Order: sequence, then C-alpha cells, then structure tokens
Amino acid sequence: MEIRSITLFCEPDHPPARVSRFFAATEDRFPVPIQTRRVALPPFPEWWQERKGDLEAADRFAVRWAEAGADYVSLGP
Repeated sequence: MEIRSITLFCEPDHPPARVSRFFAATEDRFPVPIQTRRVALPPFPEWWQERKGDLEAADRFAVRWAEAGADYVSLGP
C-alpha cells in the first residue's frame, strides 16, 4: 500500500520555503511510501490575470513549486 498524494492547498504567493518545510515534514511521517506531493491553488481566473497569463510566467511558477518539493502543481480546478 502507498499514500497516493499529500496535497497542500495554498495561495499562489505562499512562500516556497514553507512549502518545502511542509513536504520535508511528511517525509518520514507515515509508515508507508508517499507517491506524490502536490500543490493545489485557487481557481486561476481569480489570480492569474495579475501575472499577465503568459506561458513563461507559468513555467517559472511551476519551477518554483517543483524546487520546493512538489511533484505536481494544480493552477486551480
């Protein structure tokens, strides 16, 4: 058995260092392996416009969360 995912729901401007600490704290917390760690954000129409909605910004955004330990990033439902 494995845990499918640990998901952190947060705002887009949540500090990546805190996300990293959260995911690190889950590392040895469970007696079974964790498949993935995910970040889930609010619906993107509510916050993406401020970032001009360009693809380079999306790439930088995804890299930022990946560096914090997220395997997947949801830009909203």
